[in-house]
Amino acid sequence: MMVFEPVSLVLLTLVYLAGRICWDRRHARRRYVSDDDALSGLAMARQCSAYDVFIQAGRQWGFSASKTTGDFNRYLRSGFIPRYVAGFARANIRPEEVQAYAQLTKGW
Repeated sequence: MMVFEPVSLVLLTLVYLAGRICWDRRHARRRYVSDDDALSGLAMARQCSAYDVFIQAGRQWGFSASKTTGDFNRYLRSGFIPRYVAGFARANIRPEEVQAYAQLTKGW
């Protein structure tokens, strides 16, 4: 009986960890990704700054550099992300990049 307890605890732990991994993978696909996470994740994936993502989004939409810079300054002051930047980030980030960013920032 003494040998059974440690073995059962190890097995129970392994079953728990396997279940947790399956749960995380299943729900990672449905996890809500905020605009800020999409922006930061895209910047991390492209190894550039959030400002560079703003500039790229502004170019795609045909906005002037002064408007894009002004929007970025507003983002720094208030945290507001314009819809064109959020849409650009969501359209250009891949699911695995979102997952990598989520794993990196887990527990912050």
